[in-house]
Amino acid sequence: MALVARGAGAEDRPDLSGVWKSALTSQDDPRWRIEDLACFGWCSVAEFEYLQRLLKDPANEKRHIKDLMQEMEQWDAQRTLALLTPLARDKLAHYDLGDDPAVD
Repeated sequence: MALVARGAGAEDRPDLSGVWKSALTSQDDPRWRIEDLACFGWCSVAEFEYLQRLLKDPANEKRHIKDLMQEMEQWDAQRTLALLTPLARDKLAHYDLGDDPAVD
């Protein structure tokens, strides 16, 4: 790491300019697993675990990750729907984004 002097006392500060990446910010790190890449920042823990089960199942060995992701999303939608009360399910069934005053 190069040291660059910029102002009084700056000679002790490292030059941090440039492009930085780590396993948390870059998907090209070889330590990433397919489920990490597929769920990069948006899967719930339940979805992530379901996807891991799908990936471990030998019956899914030749399936494309996009198909497995779609199955995971459908599974999670059903799981979420089952958590709703009957009133919430009814409101969801009749919800129209176009009628929502909060959306312009």
